[in-house]
Amino acid sequence: ATMGSEAAGIILDTGPDVTHLTPGDRVTGLFPDALANIVVADQRTVIPIPADWTYPDAAAFPIVFLTAYYGLHDLAALKPGERVLIHAGTGGVGTAAIQLAQHLGAEVFATASPAKWPHLRAMGLDD
Repeated sequence: ATMGSEAAGIILDTGPDVTHLTPGDRVTGLFPDALANIVVADQRTVIPIPADWTYPDAAAFPIVFLTAYYGLHDLAALKPGERVLIHAGTGGVGTAAIQLAQHLGAEVFATASPAKWPHLRAMGLDD
């Protein structure tokens, strides 16, 4: 594996089979050798950036959410009404895991240092 696997940028060109992306679209996703000015990506690994996201926010999104999704959905098969404990809930993967667990309808418990408890409360967790 090489360094740099997630990024955000602007589509410059697309292959003939790509129908959901066009030149000029702002995108984020997984890119081989992402630490470059221009990269080529598989269309299955790229999604449009929401209008209110910055490029740095979008570039930090893919790996943390895919990690959380893999753990909660693929490995744990988390279901609505189940409970989950997420350690380091205010870190990148922890924040993504809390959001995904809430989306899946689970009851979420999380750990964080006392200084970060307000962040957990802002995500809807109570004491």
